[in-house]
Amino acid sequence: MAFIITHGDLSFLLYLAVAEGSRGMGYGTRALDEVKRMSAGRRLFLNIEPLDEDSDNMAQRMSRKRFYERNGFREGFVIVTSEGIRYQMMLYDCDMTPQEMAELSSHLVDVGVFGPSDI
Repeated sequence: MAFIITHGDLSFLLYLAVAEGSRGMGYGTRALDEVKRMSAGRRLFLNIEPLDEDSDNMAQRMSRKRFYERNGFREGFVIVTSEGIRYQMMLYDCDMTPQEMAELSSHLVDVGVFGPSDI
């Protein structure tokens, strides 16, 4: 399952999930390939939890990051939400500025995708 938000030339992969028992079988890569196809002509990006050594799910975070890197994503800048939660942006074959991310976040609040405290 994937949830993508598009705005202008941006595609924000908000959520990608493969059932736990089906992981490691190529389903995630195939789903991500479809996301890339659907996002052709737009800048595609997503956010993951950063690799904080003191996190209780470090192995999961490392696995997630390796998956996206194997599929052509690279690190962007770190985002800090209004609640103080940090995320690592991952970009697919594009660049994005913090200002562009702020504008997108504002748009997502304006259209009701997120509340002001969710960004």
